[in-house]
Amino acid sequence: MTRFEIVSAVLDQEMAKPYRYGSADCFFLGLRMATAFGHKGLITRYRRRYTTLRGAQRALRKVGHKTLATFFAALLAPCAPAMARIGDIGIVQIGNAEHVAICLGARWITKTERGPATHDITAVTAAFRAG
Repeated sequence: MTRFEIVSAVLDQEMAKPYRYGSADCFFLGLRMATAFGHKGLITRYRRRYTTLRGAQRALRKVGHKTLATFFAALLAPCAPAMARIGDIGIVQIGNAEHVAICLGARWITKTERGPATHDITAVTAAFRAG
């Protein structure tokens, strides 16, 4: 499969699922993309550790991270958002909240409770190589 096909398959599958904290949210979108590029064991390690936004923040702190950026920096190689490739993982700031997003080239897509949302590079605060 090409990189584009891998990214398309993950996005199609993840965006079709109803939003659910702890199994089908933006964090798991990032984990599934990383898994698709060879980072194994992430889904089972973090699945169902939280069911609310507050629980997600607590779960993040329990594994030693205050932000999504530090979490992904511990797993993946950082890159400049402008150098990200299709499928790379980014952290976007939406209001006061961080969200995990996937690079689509000129846009970044994330999963929210209201459905998919796209953002331009100015919303990306950190980016990481998915594979």
